[in-house]
Amino acid sequence: MKAYDRCRLIAAVFALAALGHPALAQTIEAPFTADLWELEGASLVEHLGRQALRGTASLRNVEFENGVIEFDLAVSGEASYPGIAFRAEGDDWFERVYIRPHRAGRYPDALQYTPTMNGIEEWQLCNGPGFTAGVEFPPDRWIPVRLEVKGSQARVFVNGAERPALEIHELRGGRAKGGIALVGENNAKAHFSNFRYRLDDGLAFDPAPVADSACGVLSEWDISRPFSANAIDDERAPEAQGITDLQWRRVAAEPSGLVDVGRYAKRPGREPSVICARTIIRSDGSETRKLLFGYSDAVSVLLNGKLLFSGGSAYRFRDPTFLGIAGYFDAVSLPLEKGDNELLLYVAEATGGWGFMCRDGGAVLHEDGVTRLWETPRSFRIPESAVYDPARGCLYVSNYDGYNRGAAGGQSISKLSLDGTIEDPDWITGLANPTGLALAGDTLYAVCRRALVKIDLRSRAIAEQIFFPQPVVPNDVAIGTDGAVFVSDSYKGCLYRIRGARCEEWLSAPELAAVNGICFLGDTLVAGGGQPPALYAVDIAAKSIRTIVKWRSGGIDGVEPDRRGNVLVAFGEGKLFRVAPSGQAVKVIDTTGPGLQFGDIAYVPEKGLLVVPRVYYGSVAAYSLR
Repeated sequence: MKAYDRCRLIAAVFALAALGHPALAQTIEAPFTADLWELEGASLVEHLGRQALRGTASLRNVEFENGVIEFDLAVSGEASYPGIAFRAEGDDWFERVYIRPHRAGRYPDALQYTPTMNGIEEWQLCNGPGFTAGVEFPPDRWIPVRLEVKGSQARVFVNGAERPALEIHELRGGRAKGGIALVGENNAKAHFSNFRYRLDDGLAFDPAPVADSACGVLSEWDISRPFSANAIDDERAPEAQGITDLQWRRVAAEPSGLVDVGRYAKRPGREPSVICARTIIRSDGSETRKLLFGYSDAVSVLLNGKLLFSGGSAYRFRDPTFLGIAGYFDAVSLPLEKGDNELLLYVAEATGGWGFMCRDGGAVLHEDGVTRLWETPRSFRIPESAVYDPARGCLYVSNYDGYNRGAAGGQSISKLSLDGTIEDPDWITGLANPTGLALAGDTLYAVCRRALVKIDLRSRAIAEQIFFPQPVVPNDVAIGTDGAVFVSDSYKGCLYRIRGARCEEWLSAPELAAVNGICFLGDTLVAGGGQPPALYAVDIAAKSIRTIVKWRSGGIDGVEPDRRGNVLVAFGEGKLFRVAPSGQAVKVIDTTGPGLQFGDIAYVPEKGLLVVPRVYYGSVAAYSLR
């Protein structure tokens, strides 16, 4: 054979191989035939004019790591949980995305991602941004579903939408690759059709949102082997009932504080199961310390062998609609003794997720050099926003009254000195639930429920009201270098622009859904809000939006520039981040444990003073950020 012919033959062989090789990213259709699918748990039927599958079926001889999975799904609207399992390792370990048709269009968890590990579904541990989302899913029609996966991230598109209905920030199952299966009941509640997939390592994802660590987490635990719940008296320590074969295993909590028991233990049977978990809390003396905790499905808390708490949080345990989502929803006071104290939990599981979390309810975090300087009495209605007046050397704080909405028009703005003295609690009155504040010269701008109110500081009088076009929840205000005024509307998902006496709805975009705090950094408008929460840069000239940084959870309230070109970002639950122009976010303050909230903050650059309205806590505090 001539060299030329040999080269042509080799090229042809490689071309044929490429046509048949899934790794080269072509879409492969997989009709529901026995040679391609394990169909033992499924039925093939005609539905809505198509051949369809109902039930559970696994795709043969496919190992899925990264790529795209697509199928059409038709549901009846009845309670069911049809979806896709991927990266499956047997029947006990896989990632799963599914629809709750009976909650579609009504609840924010109609679309769910959850891993199953050791045969334990984990949806009670996987709730909120990155795990669940609301979605419309009309019954009795074919709805396209598209899942894209790359590394530890995934996203789900529904009904041909350009934007994902759910962005999964972390695939928790921990398996790099595995099988694919359609999962549903073998009845008329759900049908699958038009299945196809593509193995593709070239998908592009934005960087995963920042995963914040909870403050005061109890992170080091020993957990026992699992027992049948009926074999344990959960009100007595194990040694008091003669249980010695515990087979303790050291585990570490996740940054949130969660210990995911299903990652380490397999239930011994179908009946409810229980494990013991223990850790040591050290104290310099006798004291009472608040413990915040969460669990699924039931827990007993013992300190030094004595029962302090016993509770249940299983699905539908407390009422017919109760989901049993795990979170820091419970608290107990720990009577600590000097030295080492053993905290022991019995954690039981019936269905939906096996785990627990604990944190010190009094723990706070301050970055080095950060000091709390003062805090006012809790005498404010709901202090929402603060602004600094450099000409007069004072602070103004808006008083929102969410408890008495019918009394709108009777709220005020308070005046404070820089040392925290309340000079006048009702310095300006006659306002309708003011929120965001901004200052330009002798004019104070206050965002009220229907209008932007301009206040003349020299006369302490309302000078003008500029009404918003069909407002929903106007929130914060910022003033550009050219004098244009911008106002966020959190529930309308837009920015208003005011020039002179004219107000227009200037920009609406998906990124502005739940937009809250806004400020200017030079000529760039910076906006914070959304779910998951994010900080955005808005180009005024181009009316374009760029993501600076995203977090996995929380609610952004105030944003303020500091004196170094960064943005200070306050989360309502009680956290402050410093965000560099590069998007690097550093946590500066965390007061979520004791529940000290952050509202729309003010920053006094020449003094390095951060002023924090505590919102529903009813006080105003100040920190040194030198």
